[in-house]
Amino acid sequence: MNVEVNNANLSVPQPLSSDRFKKDIILIESEPICPSCKKTLNKRPTRKTRCPSCGNDIYVRSKPRVFSSTLLTKDESMAVDWLNKLENYGIGQKDYIDKREELTKKFGRSPKPTDIIWKLYNGRIQEEIKSGNLWVLKSLNWDMALFLYEEGKEFFESLQESQKMHLMKYKQQGLVKVRIASSGNCPACIDMMGKVLAIEVALKEMPIPVKDCTFKLHGRTPGWCGCRYIPYLDDPEIDVPQSIIDKRKEDARLKKVIE
Repeated sequence: MNVEVNNANLSVPQPLSSDRFKKDIILIESEPICPSCKKTLNKRPTRKTRCPSCGNDIYVRSKPRVFSSTLLTKDESMAVDWLNKLENYGIGQKDYIDKREELTKKFGRSPKPTDIIWKLYNGRIQEEIKSGNLWVLKSLNWDMALFLYEEGKEFFESLQESQKMHLMKYKQQGLVKVRIASSGNCPACIDMMGKVLAIEVALKEMPIPVKDCTFKLHGRTPGWCGCRYIPYLDDPEIDVPQSIIDKRKEDARLKKVIE
C-alpha cells in the first residue's frame, strides 16, 4: 500500500474523499488533535478520554476507515463501528464515502457521520424489500433499531418491523403457531413469556416488541424489548412444557423483586 503524507492537512485531519480512497491514500497526522476543537493534545490518547481544552469526549479507533485520524468524535466513532456491521450486507468504505459526497452535494454541507449510516441502512432495506428476502429484512431492521436506540432516537417502529419480518418468514415456511420467548428483563416482558399465538393473530396484534418495556440495554434509555418469537409445533415431545414456562416466569418475577 502506498502511503502519502499531505502536509497541508497535518494540522486538521480531513475525511477521506472518494478520489483519495480510489488512490489508496491514507493521511497521517503528525500530532494528536482533538476532533472537536482541533487543538493539539499533549499526548496521543490510546482510549476514550476528554479533551482538556473543550471538554468533549475523544474516541479512539485504531482503524478509522473513512476518517484520516484515529481520534474521533462520538458520531464519527459510531459511524466506524456501524460501518463494520454494514459490511455483513455488502456495504463498505467506498459506499460510505460516495454517500457522504452525494449528500454534501445535495445539501451544500457535510452531513453527520451517523446520518450517512442511516441512509446506507435505509437504502439497503429498500433494496431487500424489492427482493423479498425476509430473513435479511429482519436482520436489517433489528440493526437499524439498535443503531437508532444507541443514537437516542425513536427506534420502536424498526424493532417492530424486525419482528414482523420474523413472523412472515415463519409463515412462509409453513409454521402455524409461535411462542414468545423472553429473558424476563421487565415485568411486561415476563407477562409475555411463553405466550402461544397463531401467526395470523401475532401479525394482527404485534404483541412484541412490548410497547411498555422498561428494560435499559447497556444502561441507556428504557424500552429495548428483547422478546422474540420461536416456533410452536403443538408437540409435547418438542415444545417446552407449560410447567417449565411457569417456573421460569416465577423465577423471573422473584429476581425482579430482589433487584
